Amino acid sequence: MQLNPVKETRLGPIDVVACASTLGHLLRFVKGEGLQFRMLVEVIGSTVHLIRRENSPHETIPDIRGYGHRFPETYTTWDADVRGSASHQRILGYQFAGLGCLVRFKGDGYLPDKAGSIPEKQGENSTTSLETVTAKLATTGVAPVAPKRGAGSLPLQINPGGRVIPQEAVFDLKTRSVKSDPDIVMATELPRWWLAQIPNFILARHQFGRFNDIEVKDIRKDVEIWESTNADTLSRFASLLHRIVGVARGRKDGKMEILREADQPILKILEQLPEVPAAFSVQVARRWKSWLSGTGNLASGVDHEHEGEATDSDEDWVEFEGDFTFCSEECEYCGRCAR
Repeated sequence: MQLNPVKETRLGPIDVVACASTLGHLLRFVKGEGLQFRMLVEVIGSTVHLIRRENSPHETIPDIRGYGHRFPETYTTWDADVRGSASHQRILGYQFAGLGCLVRFKGDGYLPDKAGSIPEKQGENSTTSLETVTAKLATTGVAPVAPKRGAGSLPLQINPGGRVIPQEAVFDLKTRSVKSDPDIVMATELPRWWLAQIPNFILARHQFGRFNDIEVKDIRKDVEIWESTNADTLSRFASLLHRIVGVARGRKDGKMEILREADQPILKILEQLPEVPAAFSVQVARRWKSWLSGTGNLASGVDHEHEGEATDSDEDWVEFEGDFTFCSEECEYCGRCAR
């Protein structure tokens, strides 16, 4: 079960929009790992959006000590056009198990020697359709209606700038004690690198705060090996994603919630509570649906491949059992077969 990165100028149908965090939760679930999590699901057109809903982004963990921030502050710099930014978010387009996916993740930086010779200003003809649509959304504004002013609220500001950095140049950065085992660090991070297709890894190990061991590694081969050795896991992951897409598209309102409670081997699909805010404003949903339809996606919102499958439209929730993701060699898809 392989990822096929989108390299052509046309993305094709988009079935799933998610981030590396929500997909990571589902991948860890089929591996029997991970903790409690919650995510919202909302269908726009026929595209299923997985939306992270966990702790507040402003929540901090007290009494945490380390050098995780000091190293990038010292050894990395922001390009002039984007100086002052808080983070760098990237959007990938790829095909996985017959599903067209848009996946957002946070990039730690890029290696200049792998970025190539890229013009500082790029015209529309040099961008892919994904880059074009994000640029258009940025230049035309996210919502035509002015945001409501509330306590601490500010109008959204969008400042185009910077340049397109190829995925081949992006790196992930981790800092660890010199006593840590690099192989264990890599084994822990490989599933996330696979989801985000990160090709480079920087491991900076310190001794009492002094970084004397800094390794820059091309990890593409390691990610390929992980993908090959975890083919069964990825097949189960694909089954789960297809099941979620089928259930979400079968709901009349196109909305639901996925919950995994602590120490539970099941996923619960719940009705969204009325007080849960919509993920999209009416204006953004309309524009997003229009663009998604333009890529050739199903405008009707019907999942023909899974037509006739049971959904939870008439139930408050359904459960995905822990063994749901095991398939036989004969099936390799449905997720209900015992090995």
